[in-house]
Formats: sequence, C-alpha cells, structure tokens
Amino acid sequence: TKCTLGEGGSSTANCRLGSTSDGYYRLCLVQGGSSKRYKHDIKPIEEETLDPHRLYDAEVIQFVYNDGYLGKDDCRYNKPLSGFIAEDLHKVYPIAVDVEDGKCETWNERYIIPPMLALIQEQNKRIAELEKRVL
Repeated sequence: TKCTLGEGGSSTANCRLGSTSDGYYRLCLVQGGSSKRYKHDIKPIEEETLDPHRLYDAEVIQFVYNDGYLGKDDCRYNKPLSGFIAEDLHKVYPIAVDVEDGKCETWNERYIIPPMLALIQEQNKRIAELEKRVL
C-alpha cells in the first residue's frame, strides 16, 4: 500500500515512520485517531465482522523470527516469542491485519486491543454475576 504525506485529502501531517521487512523506511499515514472529533456513526458493535467473540478462534502461537528479520542487538533476537500468524488472524478478524500488495503483513494492535478489552469486560461482568450466586 502506498503511503504518502497527507494522503486521502488530509491537510495535516498524520504520518509516522515505518520500516518494511526488507529494511527500508517509509512515511505512512497514521490510521485511526482516537479522539471523538475524528469519528462519526458511533454506536455499540453491530457489524458481524467486528464481533469480539471472533477472537476466540484466533490461534496464539510461539515462534522465532527468521534470521535477518531482527538485528542481532535486539533483545528478542533468536528468542521464542508469542503472537499471531497474520494470515490466520485475517481469517477470523480481518480488520486487525495490515495487508500490503494483497499479502498479509502484520497484525495491528490498534484494532485488536479494543475487542479484547470488550471480551475481558464481558467476562468480568459474568464472573461478578456468578460470585453473587455463590456468596
């Protein structure tokens, strides 16, 4: 995906410096400001593809990055890590995956943390209800 300064008709510099897997850096449009002033049609989640329960089907895996992906000075170099396979996450929660040139690149925490929090809040409410029954 081509990212340029002020893309999408924006008159502001909503950009960040991002790196690609081949070691190049580029400026990209920052997606999704958090302020209410950047949003409209605000309501509880109704869209089926945004249903947080879909995340229950996301497989969390352990992996080690391939040689050359991280610098040897990175504390995660050649270490087991936890995460997702972007292609697999795209199948269950596509909005959380960044796709470039038709290929899944990475998952984006900005679009996965809010539904995860919704699940935690729902579970917390359920736990409180069950505790009332037991006590």
